[in-house]
Amino acid sequence: MFGKKKKEIKKPVAEASKDDAIDMITNDEIDLNEKIKTYQKNVRTPKDCLAPSEISVVDDETLKVGENYVRNYVMQGYPNAAYVGWLDKIYSYDGDLDTMVYVVPADDRKAADALTRQITALESQRQIEAERGSISNLSKYDQKIQLLKNEKASIEMNNESLYNVGIFSNLVCPTKEELDKEGEQLESALQGQRMNFMPTALRMVSGYKTALPLM
Repeated sequence: MFGKKKKEIKKPVAEASKDDAIDMITNDEIDLNEKIKTYQKNVRTPKDCLAPSEISVVDDETLKVGENYVRNYVMQGYPNAAYVGWLDKIYSYDGDLDTMVYVVPADDRKAADALTRQITALESQRQIEAERGSISNLSKYDQKIQLLKNEKASIEMNNESLYNVGIFSNLVCPTKEELDKEGEQLESALQGQRMNFMPTALRMVSGYKTALPLM
């Protein structure tokens, strides 16, 4: 007797070709992705081009960046009113000064609450001064309180929008002595316009990075 021959089930040629093609495409995609990753690792980014060869801390207010000395400044006091060209002394500074201005919309509710706290603090301080008999500063307190009240009312009536503004600068000089001299001149020039430009003491590295054009 002859045994029955088992019927061999073969995969359709068309189906086998389709699966093989998918595997080939998948492998090609993996190879391409690996090549892209390898390429990207070796490409210089804008940050790489801007980054200095080294940064070292000289003292609380001075950095050595490459061969130069750097002092970072932040604007901590602003004039009561901003006018066209009020930052000209910074932008047209006769020296190596890089400046970055950040403008971010502020939350109106938080801004109103902050103004309320400032008004309360000033009113308390005014009362203390009045009880001490120091009447010379009372008019100054009254002006500040009224100004803050007007700003708060304008915000609550949606007449104005507030923005958080941060101004940072890196002053660069070839020597530490020149940096100290130019720093004093810069601070004095801005104080005459009621702008308080202060070094970011103890935070020089983060301040220096903030003033770089890296967004």
